Amino acid sequence: MTDYPISVKRGEPLRVASIRAVVPNYGSTSALIKEVFQELGKAGIPPAGPSLAIYYDEGYKARDVDIEAAVPIGAVKAADMGRVKVRELPAPEQVVSLMRPGPYGDFRPAYDAIMQWVQANGYLIAGPNREIYHRGPGQAPPAEYLTEIQFPVVKAG
Repeated sequence: MTDYPISVKRGEPLRVASIRAVVPNYGSTSALIKEVFQELGKAGIPPAGPSLAIYYDEGYKARDVDIEAAVPIGAVKAADMGRVKVRELPAPEQVVSLMRPGPYGDFRPAYDAIMQWVQANGYLIAGPNREIYHRGPGQAPPAEYLTEIQFPVVKAG
């Protein structure tokens, strides 16, 4: 198992433009994020942070994945843009966070590591997880991508 640094931190509220959809597979996330960026570009709204995906299914699914692709937009005035909705993502009280370097692909070792850490440290998952794409396509070569995986958690007991 790869050794990933894992931490617990406060969640942050985010104002985002997003699309939530059931898509064929996890690889479809990038097309949804691209669609959000295209609508923001047409509206002249700059991103206020890295894009992210929220995965609403409990556990891994091989197909028909419930995903919300989102781009932070900060305090800029914006209205819904077709499939792209503007909304506030609530702040989880605390999240377990893992930074995963490297190309997109097999995220299973990172997810296994974070789930083992949650269990070993007496936490329970308290909502859908997020992947935050700090560095990705167009920003760095695949070997330098950096994805943060977050799960909202509460202390067990």
